[in-house]
Amino acid sequence: MFSVLFMIAGIGLLAWHYAVYHGKEGPLTPPAKDPLQGLVLTPSMMATAKYFWLVLALFLVQILLGATTAHFQVEGQYLYGFKLAEILPYALTRTWHTQLAVLWIATIVFMAGGIFGTFHHLYFTGTTIAVVALGASFSALEVVPLALIGSEAYETWSHSKATPWMAGYKWPIMFFIAVSFWNLVGAGLFGFLINTPLALYYMQGLTLMALLTLLPLGLLQLNAVLENGYWYARSAEFMDQPIIHLLVWMRVPGDTIFSIGALLLAWFVLRLWIAPKKN
Repeated sequence: MFSVLFMIAGIGLLAWHYAVYHGKEGPLTPPAKDPLQGLVLTPSMMATAKYFWLVLALFLVQILLGATTAHFQVEGQYLYGFKLAEILPYALTRTWHTQLAVLWIATIVFMAGGIFGTFHHLYFTGTTIAVVALGASFSALEVVPLALIGSEAYETWSHSKATPWMAGYKWPIMFFIAVSFWNLVGAGLFGFLINTPLALYYMQGLTLMALLTLLPLGLLQLNAVLENGYWYARSAEFMDQPIIHLLVWMRVPGDTIFSIGALLLAWFVLRLWIAPKKN
């Protein structure tokens, strides 16, 4: 309940700030020519390539550890017959899968909310309910900046046709609009649904993961809770059922699409770094 009230108060404060100060800003006048043409990269700008490589490396490793963690649920300590748990035990892959998100996300502006927000994941390490509730309260604040992000995205799109040279930036602008929308739906709507303390026990994920795996799995766990109690829904007896194994395998389509997108992003950065296009 506190996390919900915390979120509503944050949205109200942001909406007030937007209404009071946004109208005071003067209208934007795009330059007649593309200001990026003829731009000469400085040594400091070129040095930021290390930053992008670091973020991408953390991102790809997080995906790999996430896939490994999910696979442990259906094959125990093995990965396709190889006893991987002797090298990377479940507790290690689960912990680093969660914490790497803090490192690469909290690097793109979410440091304050990111660290506290990850406290809700500590449920899986056996922490106390109070810490889970504290983390969930800060996690709910993810919705606050996303509540009005659609307005900012629309304003950006409205300026995209202000001058002819901006047509060349159509796809980057559309990308930012799409990111804004899916941030609102994913991190805002679905993210808030899974970040409340009670929901955190049973649900987490992407669209396909949510529809093919996490939603039916969550419903089965809810039924198990009602019939036997919270302990049974996380027990080895419940999680080792054939239907649970099938639902976990159903994560593969969504995970694959997500992983392909991450690899394409890495390839894009690599291509720009090795063979940048000349204007």
